[in-house]
Amino acid sequence: MLTRRNPRALALGLSAVTVVATLSAACVLASPSQADVTVVPSAVKGATALGHIIYVAPKGNDGMTRLAASTSPLASITKAIKLAQPGDTIVVRGGTYVGAAGYGATPGRADAPIRLQNAPGERVVLKGTLQLENADYWRVSGINVTRDPGDGTKQFLVKFDGGTGWSFVNSEVWGTVGVSNLMVSSSAKNGVPKNYRISGNCIHDNNATGGAFMNFHNIYLMPGYGSGPGLIERNVMFNAENGAAVKAAGPTAATGAADVTIRRNTIARTAAGVIIGYASRRVEVRNNLIAQQVVRPPKGAQWVKNYNAAVIGNHVSGSGNKVVSTALSGYPKLINNTGDSSRPIQGALTQRIMPAYNRTISCAGYKISGAAADYGRFS
Repeated sequence: MLTRRNPRALALGLSAVTVVATLSAACVLASPSQADVTVVPSAVKGATALGHIIYVAPKGNDGMTRLAASTSPLASITKAIKLAQPGDTIVVRGGTYVGAAGYGATPGRADAPIRLQNAPGERVVLKGTLQLENADYWRVSGINVTRDPGDGTKQFLVKFDGGTGWSFVNSEVWGTVGVSNLMVSSSAKNGVPKNYRISGNCIHDNNATGGAFMNFHNIYLMPGYGSGPGLIERNVMFNAENGAAVKAAGPTAATGAADVTIRRNTIARTAAGVIIGYASRRVEVRNNLIAQQVVRPPKGAQWVKNYNAAVIGNHVSGSGNKVVSTALSGYPKLINNTGDSSRPIQGALTQRIMPAYNRTISCAGYKISGAAADYGRFS
């Protein structure tokens, strides 16, 4: 199956993540089939020090209770999220699930996180959206999200609003026709995100078209000026040709990002690698590989000329933003600060390279050797 505009191979997916380390191998082997009730070892029956295991499978039944779902799987990720309590682990069997998931999530705790993850070795695809609000200590891993063609335009496929100590790792997100594939935001209801991490993912193909500005990104980071620390590391991000791999700014000066580190990511085929805007502050961009600039603005788009660098400072008034130790290829320069930036982004230690990738465009296709191997996702 091919993505839009170019015959670019869709991502091959990332390796599955192991079920919670504290679960025994026997527990994993005893996970239920997609259709049948399975006898689960007594070690994981009922409440444990970690809480319950909640299984989900394409042929499950959403009529199951939280306790029953440890032996008889639910049918939807949506229902599992609504049932999960601190300490629980949601294990999703391989297959495609359709719909909007994430509403009604209960916050976890530092001593009892809630885990949402794929079953080992099985590929999970959610065709729809995953939206978690105030998701304290939720650990999401191996849940791949793509657009449901019947959804129309959504502004994100994955969204975290507020929440402390959450992480989104080892997943693939692709195919939005809105402003982002993954969005991090804040709100009066859910507060600002704290101690969050986005790591080891493949985020690609923002397929949005039109618009007066080039404002369609892979990650849209606007968690608020009181947010952080945040970490975006070791992701592969590509095909955001009408925007950036990461935008750390809101649509206006009212919101933005703070205390976030964007490091060791591999970025390709985007109009810009990173945009930092308005009062966003203490954003550090470090040890990234940013290459293969592609700019495809919609007809009549404004300010296209600003997309002449890997990192763009857009009306920057926040302090402490910097770009350090970047491997750069295919961009005219490292940084372009707009003329009205009162506190321009600072940059240092840029290395020009000509990376030779191991294969065609895909989640696994950007491994490199030589000097460039010290930068990016696989460094």
